[in-house]
Amino acid sequence: MVFVPLLIFGLAWMYFETYKLYEYFKSGGINSSFEKVATLDYQNQKISAYRSNGGAATSFGIIVRSEKQVLPGIIKVRTLYDRYRCMFVDLAIKSDSLVIVPDNNESLKEFVVLK
Repeated sequence: MVFVPLLIFGLAWMYFETYKLYEYFKSGGINSSFEKVATLDYQNQKISAYRSNGGAATSFGIIVRSEKQVLPGIIKVRTLYDRYRCMFVDLAIKSDSLVIVPDNNESLKEFVVLK
């Protein structure tokens, strides 16, 4: 008797997991909860800005990362900046500093020294 509910639960679980996988591939493999919004090339690395979206209970956030390919398939990632309650970001490089302007607000401008 216990077998039937377990079988129904297992089949339902497989259906929903398969549907999530289908939706992921249908969207082109883009994870909308961590979306790349800007990229800059700097020397032999990429500076990428991502928007995080935790859903209805949280605000958007911005994470800026340095991504450097060490070997094929291996990328060294370093977080340079993060801000909660931020939806947009402008990135620029001046000399050896990264200029970050969150939400197009010049008064919140920050500088990060790139190594």
